[in-house]
Amino acid sequence: MKHLLIAFVALMSVVTLSAQNYRRPTPTRPQRQTITPIERPQFDTVAQPPRDSLQITGFDKQLRSKRETMFVTNSTSRQIHSIALKIDYYDMQDYMLHSATHSARLDIPAGETRQLEVPSFDRTDRFYYHESPVPTRAQQATPFKVKITVLYITHPFTPTEQ
Repeated sequence: MKHLLIAFVALMSVVTLSAQNYRRPTPTRPQRQTITPIERPQFDTVAQPPRDSLQITGFDKQLRSKRETMFVTNSTSRQIHSIALKIDYYDMQDYMLHSATHSARLDIPAGETRQLEVPSFDRTDRFYYHESPVPTRAQQATPFKVKITVLYITHPFTPTEQ
């Protein structure tokens, strides 16, 4: 029993000594890194579209539709990566109803056409594009016209371009 008591006291002293010598490691501060600025390309990949570079046709928004669709034709010599449009909505007396800006990724190879869908401005389901078909049972429906402005287009970045 005496040996057991001595072993217990020795064990407790070792535990106590090891607990007193324990030091919490201090957190190391991260090394400061010098970040070199990225060299800016000699040209910008965002382009203001020249006249006649894009054609937007076939705008459609039917009554109660949550989407507006149109066709975008790329008449440039380069592929288009994305597009930003401003759509102004007018009633038939040319009073502005609304204005919205949309940007979308839309890959269009040179000389080709793609369909673009954007959310409709009409939250009440009472407006329709004046050239779209009107349901015969439509009781309250208001036609509208649009003016679409291309804000910018982007081209895919190719590092070999100068």
